[in-house]
Amino acid sequence: MRVRYLGPMLLGIDHPALAGLSPDHFSPNAFAVEVREDAGCDGPIIEGDVLIAEERGSVLHDDLVIVEQDDEYHLMRAFRLNNRVRLLSLSGSEGCWARSGEVKGVITRQLRQY
Repeated sequence: MRVRYLGPMLLGIDHPALAGLSPDHFSPNAFAVEVREDAGCDGPIIEGDVLIAEERGSVLHDDLVIVEQDDEYHLMRAFRLNNRVRLLSLSGSEGCWARSGEVKGVITRQLRQY
C-alpha cells in the first residue's frame, strides 16, 4: 500500500486528521505519512488515514512499517525470522527480505479524519 510522506511531526503538519494535536506530544524521531488512494475505503486502514511512524533501529515481529522502495514509500507488515525481517504487502502480494536502510519507521499511531 503506497503512502505519501508528510514530514516530521516536530515541525507541525497542516492536515485535517492532525487538527488539535501539538507537535510537542511526539518524539523528535516521529514523522507522518498519508495513506494513498490505492488503499480503498474499506478496512482497518483506508485512504486518507494519517499514520505516525517512529524512526528506530529495531523492527519487531508483526510491526507495521514504512518502507522506501523505488523512490516511493509503502506500508508493509514486518515478520521477524531470526535476525532477518520479511516484508509483506498488506494486499497479500509476494513479500521480500528487508534490505539495509529500507525500513524508515515503525507505525505507532493511526489518525482518521471523520
